[in-house]
Amino acid sequence: MSLYQRPMSPWPELERYARTVRQVKNGLTLHTYDAGAGTATPCCSFTDWEMKRIPGGTSLAAVSGRRVVALDLRLWRSDKPERPYTIPFFQDVAIGLLDTLAIQRAILIGHSLGAVLAHSVALNYPERWSD
Repeated sequence: MSLYQRPMSPWPELERYARTVRQVKNGLTLHTYDAGAGTATPCCSFTDWEMKRIPGGTSLAAVSGRRVVALDLRLWRSDKPERPYTIPFFQDVAIGLLDTLAIQRAILIGHSLGAVLAHSVALNYPERWSD
């Protein structure tokens, strides 16, 4: 196994939020970070968890008072299926994660590919998006 095929370890400061989720719909095992209050409307981040900090090191979950679920969108620590990694594929992964975690509606946040994915989910699954 090459260096690039081995799963990456979570950052030590984030390890307590690390969670492996086996998706029911497509059978993928995904690495996620999951933090914050479970009763508030979830805020699902489809980008790097490490980037979801504001200056001073405060987490998005702490600032927003919401549950924050971050998906390993680049599949660095998750299953790597042999198939094209298209927007419809990532959209299925994102919706599958929401379904598996029993999250009916979420605020979608992302940048770069994560923003495209959040936009796609909001357009194609408007009932899953919370403003």
